[in-house]
Amino acid sequence: MEKWAGSLQSALQSWLIQVKQPGWVRTGTGNNPWVLQQRSSEDGSEGAFLGSLPPGGEKLTGTLRSPDFDLPDQLEFWIAGHSGPTNQPPHGRNVVRLRDALSHEILATAWPPRQDRALPVAWTFSRQKEALKALGQALPRVYLELVDGDSGTAYAWLATGRFTPQPVAYPDDDAQTLNRRIASLAQLVRDFPTPHGVSQLQKVVAPTGSLAPATRALIAEALVTAQPHSSLSQHWRGRRNWHRWSSASSRSRLRRPHSLTRPSKNSPTAPR
Repeated sequence: MEKWAGSLQSALQSWLIQVKQPGWVRTGTGNNPWVLQQRSSEDGSEGAFLGSLPPGGEKLTGTLRSPDFDLPDQLEFWIAGHSGPTNQPPHGRNVVRLRDALSHEILATAWPPRQDRALPVAWTFSRQKEALKALGQALPRVYLELVDGDSGTAYAWLATGRFTPQPVAYPDDDAQTLNRRIASLAQLVRDFPTPHGVSQLQKVVAPTGSLAPATRALIAEALVTAQPHSSLSQHWRGRRNWHRWSSASSRSRLRRPHSLTRPSKNSPTAPR
């Protein structure tokens, strides 16, 4: 059984270290709403969109910042989504912006079209760039900012994609997949603690910007269970939310996936 668990730990860690991190930064509280999904546009085409409509609902909120890139002459893309119920005025809490990377000044803004099928947007900066060059000023670096500030249960998301040119790469894996796999690794380390497993889990603890609270709770429980007297475990124990995390996880038993539950001796799937 321990050999089986060790093999799964190694497989999960191999996948995690292969995930590229192109530098997208998410801010906000609660679970990460941002996912990659295929979406239709008004011209009949489909493409990859980065949006805030994950499986399970629209109440999640947050801001997603892209890596910096050079200001293009023109940036075209497609946008879908909503700004509250269509029979009410738009609330303006869902938006896509282009900002100056140094001053954070808003250079361009696009609002969701209040429909599911994406519509085109075109931002042109050629004149601004010519003016800056004439003044001898450096051309700015910029970044995209996607904002979902609507915690409503309907008409509360936005999505954007089909960029021309593509200024930066999308995140390689959506937040839900990343959280599920890190949570699976934490469950294995908790149930079958080994020095190697703890070392693997510690390698993925640092970049927590995309980790859901439930995933952090599993990581905390796994590290405290595996190394109860270590300084890292004491750190997790001392965090303000540790008591709430551990109490909630004890009540729910963390809904372990069936495939990761330790088989009983009489189970037909138990190793012989």
